[in-house]
Amino acid sequence: MSISAPQQVSAVQGVADELRAAIHRGDLSAASRLPPERELALQLGVSRITLREAIRILVEEGYLVARRGSRGGTFVTELEVPYRRWLARMRDDIAEFEDMLEFRIAVERRAARLAAVRRTDDDLLQLEDALEQLRRATDRAGYRSADHAFHRGLARAARSPRLGEAIAVARGELFLHTDHLIYAELIGDTLTEHRRVLDAVRDGDAERAAVAMEAHIEGTRQGLRALLLGDPGPDPPTGP
Repeated sequence: MSISAPQQVSAVQGVADELRAAIHRGDLSAASRLPPERELALQLGVSRITLREAIRILVEEGYLVARRGSRGGTFVTELEVPYRRWLARMRDDIAEFEDMLEFRIAVERRAARLAAVRRTDDDLLQLEDALEQLRRATDRAGYRSADHAFHRGLARAARSPRLGEAIAVARGELFLHTDHLIYAELIGDTLTEHRRVLDAVRDGDAERAAVAMEAHIEGTRQGLRALLLGDPGPDPPTGP
């Protein structure tokens, strides 16, 4: 029998990982301001010292920037530097990228299947609202927020907290920085694919919902794979 030793993650690194994943998912979009330090520390259940150290890590990585003055605070950057670094890492290990997508397909396909048989009328209303937000999105930040709201709503409709946590992890590993994708085409494709998932969930057709979700994520895989295997562009800088 082989037993692997558990990985030790410090509180600081854990907070940095959570904030980084929130940015990757689109919970925190480019140029958005983090909540005040005291409020965010309470929300994350950590000390303010731990939070400050985690923020320092993300500033060094290029995810966050601190600004002084009456309108100061900690803000998400335009994400150019961390995005190029993420692409470089994925290009160096395509197998890791493929594994991320396989995991996401597994958990979100299952969530779609469960949502089709467990969803409530309120779930359907929230999913419709997410699609409407997506249709009305006027910038990339709005698109990312609406897209995440849809997937989060579907996970909630599945009524499986552990599955919901797994979906949050899977989406946090990917970095869909839409500034580097064809924005107009992306919204149109996503609307169509999300609509197919929602229609199947509304109809209570679990298999159709699962198939539609897998097709949606496969489309994401193909787009990102083309980006990774195409022109790599300039080398990522070594500093923030």
